[in-house]
Amino acid sequence: MSSTPSGGFGQETDNVAKYQHGGVQARLLARFRRRLLSEASGLAPGRVLDAGCGEGMVSSWLRGVLPGAEITGVDGRPEAVAAYRTANPSLHAREGDLDALPFEDGAFDLVVCTEVLEHIPDAPRTLRELTRVSSGHLLLTVPHEPFFRAGNFAAGRYRDRWGSTPGHVHHWGRRGFLRMVAAEAEPLRWLGMTPWQGVVARPRPR
Repeated sequence: MSSTPSGGFGQETDNVAKYQHGGVQARLLARFRRRLLSEASGLAPGRVLDAGCGEGMVSSWLRGVLPGAEITGVDGRPEAVAAYRTANPSLHAREGDLDALPFEDGAFDLVVCTEVLEHIPDAPRTLRELTRVSSGHLLLTVPHEPFFRAGNFAAGRYRDRWGSTPGHVHHWGRRGFLRMVAAEAEPLRWLGMTPWQGVVARPRPR
């Protein structure tokens, strides 16, 4: 899985190359990054999990604003974990299934999961596992529909699919995403990051 904004507005198969684009895409990604990092730094976590970390781009961002935090990435793809370790030699990375994370309950103050859940058929199950390993907060982002698809379509991407990015099995609007999160955790605030969206949530008492 990718931990960076995926699909249209970027290269599907290369999570690093998408950050090398300019123009509108670069401005949207810069705004996404600013909002994500503002939320993460405001929570002041000591232990952070980047779930579905990909090659580690988001972890490297987090390292910049959370210099004292212990940041760990987890991803199911060995090649992504290897690239993560090369890009972030001072951080930790592990191979692991997001539905069966290799961590104890409440192991992290903050669990970050960016642009991953829309790819997972049983997203509530995955969210339940992310909640299990959080002792503080979750910071989750997914595409904001229908704006994400509309942006793809307007740019001429995936027109045969009406702008729907291949690999996306969920297409959440604000209410749908909040409803999904609320079934497993307590949403604290919704984040507008057009064409993405985010939710800051916290685990309910066990």
